[in-house]
Amino acid sequence: TLGLTGSNDGCVDTSLFDRGMTAYPHLFPKGVQVKRIQNCGHWLHLERPDVVAKAIIKHLNDSEREEEERKRSDD
Repeated sequence: TLGLTGSNDGCVDTSLFDRGMTAYPHLFPKGVQVKRIQNCGHWLHLERPDVVAKAIIKHLNDSEREEEERKRSDD
């Protein structure tokens, strides 16, 4: 699971991502990665769409690679 937050978010304290997403490990059985987008506020997908898109694509690619490696090790 990927949690994205803006480093300058004035609506939600970014430390809540660290505490909230790690406090419930049963909700995220494959783990959690929190990424802060620098120089960005609450609407990070509007303020820094290029950076947000790259972070999501990287996370999906990494997840797919990990799944493929897991399948190979199970064989």
